[in-house]
Amino acid sequence: MIFGWRKGESSNSEKPFEPQPEKARKFFEHARTAGDTGQLDYALKLYAQGLKFDPANMVAHQGMYEVGIKFFQADGKPAASKDLKEIEGPTAIDKMVVAEYAWVRDLNNVSAAMRLLEAAGKAGQSGFGQWLAPKLMNMLR
Repeated sequence: MIFGWRKGESSNSEKPFEPQPEKARKFFEHARTAGDTGQLDYALKLYAQGLKFDPANMVAHQGMYEVGIKFFQADGKPAASKDLKEIEGPTAIDKMVVAEYAWVRDLNNVSAAMRLLEAAGKAGQSGFGQWLAPKLMNMLR
């Protein structure tokens, strides 16, 4: 095995995603604590890390959104590329989480919300897409 692959093995053969709610729960608990103590940027990163393990957890998405509102009201700045690189990964779920993190750091950015909706569709997270779509429509009005 050289460079993480074997001869004859396709690099496109991804393992199917399996949620890990126990790993995610620890991130979500720390995120709630950080959000309650005013460490909003850190809380958003923790939510993002947790959502990589349990992307269908709508309570966590709602919590991240609420911290994003507080972050926006506190004049928080949009995510820098350095911040996004800390979260990114190779899977469609990772890309969705990065898009969500970018959006909650800049809630009035319609194009960021559109990228998130597209990423949610590619990641197969239709429940999250149904939650996001009305918010996006309100932004467009």
